[in-house]
Amino acid sequence: MKMKIKKIIYVIVGAVLLVLGIAAAIFLFTRNAVPQGSSSAMTSVSEEKPPLSKATLLIYMCGSSLETTGGSATANIREMLGARVDDEVNIVIQTGGARKWRGFDIPSDKLARYSVQGGELVKVGETALANMGETKTLADFVQWGTQSFPAEETSLILWNHGGGFVKGACFDELFSGDSLTVSEIAAALTECRLEKKLEFICFDACKMACFDTAVSISPFADFMIASQDLEHAGGLDYKVIAENLGERDFYEKVLRSYAEKHGNKGYYTLSCTDLSRIDILREALHKTVSAMSEKDGELKIPEALLNADIIENSSNGFYDFGAIAEFFGVETGISEVVQTENSPSKQAASGLNLLFPADEKQLNSYLPICTDEVYKSFLESYFAKNSACEFSFEDRGFVDGERLSFTVKSGAEKYIRRMEYTLGAVDLENDAYYQMGTDNDFLRNGKTFYVNFTGRWVYFGGYALNCQIMTEKNNYTVYRSPVLINGENAELIFTYNSSTRKAKLNGYVLTGDVTGRIMTLAENDEVTVLFKEMFSETPAEYAKFTYSSDCALEIKTLPDGIYVFQAVITDIFGNEHYTNIAVSEITGGKSEIEEVFSLEDS
Repeated sequence: MKMKIKKIIYVIVGAVLLVLGIAAAIFLFTRNAVPQGSSSAMTSVSEEKPPLSKATLLIYMCGSSLETTGGSATANIREMLGARVDDEVNIVIQTGGARKWRGFDIPSDKLARYSVQGGELVKVGETALANMGETKTLADFVQWGTQSFPAEETSLILWNHGGGFVKGACFDELFSGDSLTVSEIAAALTECRLEKKLEFICFDACKMACFDTAVSISPFADFMIASQDLEHAGGLDYKVIAENLGERDFYEKVLRSYAEKHGNKGYYTLSCTDLSRIDILREALHKTVSAMSEKDGELKIPEALLNADIIENSSNGFYDFGAIAEFFGVETGISEVVQTENSPSKQAASGLNLLFPADEKQLNSYLPICTDEVYKSFLESYFAKNSACEFSFEDRGFVDGERLSFTVKSGAEKYIRRMEYTLGAVDLENDAYYQMGTDNDFLRNGKTFYVNFTGRWVYFGGYALNCQIMTEKNNYTVYRSPVLINGENAELIFTYNSSTRKAKLNGYVLTGDVTGRIMTLAENDEVTVLFKEMFSETPAEYAKFTYSSDCALEIKTLPDGIYVFQAVITDIFGNEHYTNIAVSEITGGKSEIEEVFSLEDS
C-alpha cells in the first residue's frame, strides 16, 4: 500500500512543481400608453411638457439569467404592483436583456417600457432590441424618462448582476453578457445633460458598493444604494421602495426592509452612501495612503488586508475600505457618510469596498480607471517593489506531534497575505486523487505554523462537501462548494461560525453567472455533490440527494482512508508558496500523519 501511496504522491508533487515552474438601434418612445401585447412602434414624445410630479423612479431592468432562470425580475415587478403608490409618484421600467420573461407578457425580442399605474403594469412603449450593456441604451432611457415623467426628484435603479467597479453591472445575456462598466454609466448620465442631480442611483446587483463607484457617480446623484457583497436573488423590497419614495426616512426603510427580506439567510450587506460628502471619503483614502507609506507601513499591508477580508470579493482585489483604514489607525468619518445594514457574519463591513489589486495583472486592469491619483501613485510605487519580496521557508514542512508544521524565515511572516491548506482524498483501488477543498484552521507559535487538520469536514445531506474558502472575519468563515442543482452547475454558499461550531446554508449561485446573486434551495431540488479528480477537467459526481428542509449542514469526521493535505501561502504580491505534503490516515475517527513528502527532494 505504501508504494501505491508514494506513486500517487509523487504525481501530486510533480503537478505542484509544474505549477511552481510556470510563472444600435435608435429609440423612438412615447408617453402615451400602448395596450399590453401591442407591437406598435412608438411615436416621438409630445412637445407639451408633462406636469411636475413628486417623484419619479426609473428602473433599468436587465433581466438576464436572473429572470430567464428564476423569474426574479417578474417577482420584483409583482412587489411594485402590490404597493400603495402615491398618485404623485411615477414608477417607470425598461425591460430587456433576458432570453425569457416569466410574466406580464414582457417580450424578450424587444425593449419595452412600462409604467406602474393603480396596481397595473401598463406598457408605454417598445422598440427594436438593443444591448442593455451599452452606454446609448441607458442614456436614451434616462433622457426619455426624465423628459416624459418630470418630478421634483428623480432616481435610477440599475437592476441585474453586478461585478464590482471593474466589471460593472447589467450583463445582457442576449449580447454575450456585455455589461455597463461604471465609466460607461457615468458617460451615459453625462450624455443625458440632466437638469439636476438624481436623488439616488441604486445598484440592485452584487458587489457594486465600492469607493471608485461612489466617486464616479457622485456628479450625477446625491445618494448611492448598493451591496458590497453578493446579493440574494430576491433583491431589494420593491413594495417598500414604491411606497416610500420621497419620504424623509426612505433610506432607512430600504436598508431595513432588505435585512428583513433576507434575514433568515444569514448573509447580506447593503449600504447607502451620501455622495454629497464624497470629499470625506477622498480624505479618508489619502490619510490611509499616507499611513501605508510610512516606515514599515508597507509591511503592515498584508495584515491590514487580512483584517479587511470581510466580503466575497477579496480574490478579485476588493477589501473593506473602512477596515483597512481602521487597521492603520485612521479616523475616516466613513460611518458619517455611509449607512449600513449587515448580517451578523458581515457586521464589520463599513459599506464600501476598496480595490487593492492581488497581483500585477489586476493592477494593470485597475490603474487606467482608478478614480484617485494619490492612490494610483501609491499602488504603482508599491508594486514596483515586487522583486524585493523576501518570503521564504526556513523549513517547508515536518511533523510536530500530530500536525503538519512549517517554519518561515525571520521577517517573512510580514509578507504573508493569506494562508490556507488544501485537502485531498486518495482512492487506492483506482489510483486516483480527489480534491476536497480548502480550509484555514492554523495554529501559530512565533515563526512556526501548524496545520490543524483533525479529520473533520463539512457534510450536507449526509455527504462530505468540496469546500473552498471565500472570506474569513472574526468568528465567521464563508465557503463555496461546487454542486449541480437540478443538473445545472452551481456553488453552495454557507457560513461557518467557529464560536458555535455550526454551519448555516446561505443559498447557491449558478456557476455560469460569475456575478450571480444568491438563489434559495427549494423543496425537492436535486443536489449532486461534485469533486474534482486531479488532471481531469470534468468534476466527478460523488453523491446525489433530494433537498428538503430537513437537510442540514453538519461537521463530521471523514470516513476511514488516506488523505493528503498541504499549506499554501499567498504573499503580498499574489505569489503562492507551497509547504511539503502530509499523508494522513484516518482510522476509527482518528487522524494520524503517516509521512511527509518533501517538494525539495522530488
